[in-house]
Amino acid sequence: MSWDIILTNSAPKPGLSQEETEALPFPAHEELIQAFKKVFPQIADTEDDWATIDGEDYSIEVHFMKDKEGQTTGISLGIRAGEDPTPYIAQLCKTNGWEAYDTSMGDNIDLDEPLKNGFSGWQSYRNHIVGTPSKPWWKFW
Repeated sequence: MSWDIILTNSAPKPGLSQEETEALPFPAHEELIQAFKKVFPQIADTEDDWATIDGEDYSIEVHFMKDKEGQTTGISLGIRAGEDPTPYIAQLCKTNGWEAYDTSMGDNIDLDEPLKNGFSGWQSYRNHIVGTPSKPWWKFW
């Protein structure tokens, strides 16, 4: 069970209409990994479409969603965490001109106030369903 965020390259760009902005693809995969490394230096690029980020109190599964030409059109983050990693995600988005859509909230995360998001609701639901573990799930192995 993860808390899911979708990153899009749809932040308003100077000189482009809203329709042109919504269709912007992400940079090449190598550039994306470098952008992530600036905020998440521990990112492990496991495959062309997947990567993982293991922080001290969170784990993020990164899925690079591609079109049939192989261009990244969206990035899905599957977050499992004890602490909210959204400030890091906001930093990543602000630096690169991206937006973050919180699937549990049904709205974009305010990048200037990233802690106003659906993390606590997801965490409460997760704890209700599975019980509060004595240590993070990814440290049981």
